[in-house]
This record gives sequence, structure tokens and C-alpha cells, in this order.
Amino acid sequence: MNNIIVCLDGSALAEQLLPFVKEQAKATGAKLTLLQVVSGTTQVLSAASLEAGMMVSPTGADIALSLEQLENMKKEVQEYLDGVAKEIRSEGIKADAVVLEGKAGPAINEYAVEQNADMIAIVTHGRSGLGKAVYGSVADYVLKNSGIPTLVFKPKTNK
Repeated sequence: MNNIIVCLDGSALAEQLLPFVKEQAKATGAKLTLLQVVSGTTQVLSAASLEAGMMVSPTGADIALSLEQLENMKKEVQEYLDGVAKEIRSEGIKADAVVLEGKAGPAINEYAVEQNADMIAIVTHGRSGLGKAVYGSVADYVLKNSGIPTLVFKPKTNK
């Protein structure tokens, strides 16, 4: 194994995946590529329009604000991933941090193929029924569409 794509979303639940992928990397010498996908501009604009109660197309000012918010979000995510990667590298494991923009499932799969990933590691939040129908499941999408071996991890929750 040379490259494992590790999908994180900034949550403590997703970080429960890290001990498993670090052990895999140590055993195989693989590099961990920490990956997070940020919603694309269209999704940010749609959300901004809905939040503002707009029933019309956003103005230039709305678009500029949304683009600024998106850039700030990407910067925060990159800082987060860089911090996690630095910690992993301190354990002697190769690690990179990548932020992509777009729809999570397709972006993960496209990136994994482009990078010749040997495995994708992703957390499932375990939604079912209506929750899954409304929010979808990135893990489910990746598993069904990637064509790459995928580790789907169900984290423990504090209940």
C-alpha cells in the first residue's frame, strides 16, 4: 500500500478513524492523505440565499460575501488538516493534507482515482431512514461508487 485517503470532516467522531489508519500506514509504509471536502460555491450561494430568506437570485454583493465565506472556510479546514497531519508526521508516518471544493462523495472518489489511492478510509455517522434520505450518506456513496477498497468505520458515540 502506498497511499491511503483518510476522509475527515472536523468532528471528533471522524477522528476515531485515525488510530486504525495510522496502524495500517505503519505496517505498510503508506502515506496518509487527509482529505476534507468543502461545499462548492453553488451550495454556499444556495444556503446563503435560503438563510437570508431570498426568493430571488443573489446580488453581486451576496456572491462576493459567499465566496469570501467559502475561502475562509477552506482556510480553516486546511489549518485543521495541517495540524492533524503534523501530529501524524511526529509519529514517523508520512501525511499530507488536502482540501477540495465540491460535493463530498464524487470529489472523494475522483481524487482517490487521480491519486491512485490504494484505499479510502471514511467514517459513517450511521444515519438511517429519513436522516439518510435527507442528508444522504457520503460513506455509502464512496463505498458504492469508488471501485477502490474502502474502510468504512462506525465510530463510538457517547450516549
